[in-house]
Amino acid sequence: MKKLYIGLMAALLTFTSIANVFAYSNKRFVGLLCENNEGCVYKKDNGEYARNEWVNVNYEGRSLWYYIADNTHPISATISPDGYKINLAGHWIDERDLNNFYGDFYDYDMLRMFDIVAMVFNYKYNSQKTLKMNVKRENFTSEDKAFLTYAYIYQHGDYRLTNVNKGYEPYKVAGKENIMAIMKDLTGSSNESDIQAFAKYATIKENKYWVMASGDFGDAGMAYLSENDLQLSIEGNRVKITGDVLLYKEGLGYIPARKFNAYFTISDSPDLDFVMFDELLIQ
Repeated sequence: MKKLYIGLMAALLTFTSIANVFAYSNKRFVGLLCENNEGCVYKKDNGEYARNEWVNVNYEGRSLWYYIADNTHPISATISPDGYKINLAGHWIDERDLNNFYGDFYDYDMLRMFDIVAMVFNYKYNSQKTLKMNVKRENFTSEDKAFLTYAYIYQHGDYRLTNVNKGYEPYKVAGKENIMAIMKDLTGSSNESDIQAFAKYATIKENKYWVMASGDFGDAGMAYLSENDLQLSIEGNRVKITGDVLLYKEGLGYIPARKFNAYFTISDSPDLDFVMFDELLIQ
């Protein structure tokens, strides 16, 4: 059976995330003038560099909007000064039509999205022991939101968390307001009942929640989601990732058993790249 150690898994996820950034950077700011170690710029017809303004670039049949800051470089993964959402690739997110994307995962951090879907699957599969499922964010209970927040905090870095080593044990520490903010970014809402459910995953000291960041998750179980051969697409006005569900068979190991479809909507949180889990469907 596949054994998952949290410390190792966190390290692997971190490595995967870093590798993704390196691959990602090759197609960030496409259509702009990019020079090694100098950043990317947009040169206007009059020879001046754009500053504090939007510029439109046509690239491989796509109409891309970038906001160029005062330093002449485009901004990314944030909100523009005039209130528009900008994704990791530096593109304005047109929420009316998400189909204007590069054709792979470069407009959306597919691996981060997959991590969140895997947390949802593992949590639900461990409780219901069936591969067939239709999990919707709108039906999350306080217990659901609490566990997903705990798993996210455990596995991911976030500027709202402080890393603290106490003796030989690493912790991630945050106040109630930041825990609830992370939960809202992940699940769409957070309230007093939700934070009370979360308390069992942490030690509370001086109004701070201390989450232990090492340990053993135990066996992967009879099934888990594979991050290999993921496909990204747009369906309706949701971002969709599709991949394999692997099931353990005696003598064969883990083999593909079903396909999963996971859906994300555009959110208001730049901290999670403006995407929020919406639904996991396995038939």
